[in-house]
Amino acid sequence: MGDLIQMRDGRRVIGSATVVEVVEPTNEHLIGRWPLFATVRLRREVDGVPAGTQGAVVDVYEDAYEVEIVSDAGETLWLAAVADDDLELLDDGP
Repeated sequence: MGDLIQMRDGRRVIGSATVVEVVEPTNEHLIGRWPLFATVRLRREVDGVPAGTQGAVVDVYEDAYEVEIVSDAGETLWLAAVADDDLELLDDGP
């Protein structure tokens, strides 16, 4: 507790927060869905990103996954909510 964490957009810091409580994680919102940080591939072109591009699931919503595509330098190139049928699971994460 007391750690300062930063929210980033690429390398730019866009927000910060101080940890006031640490709780055990739950996976209730992931039941029946792919886990966070799973590696996925786009089945079709989405928002100009070509089919076959690989990314990682960084959040799970009721009807979509938030997928991030990162450059070799670690910068976010693309971040968007993508439907289940637009993705193919390659690796189910850590």
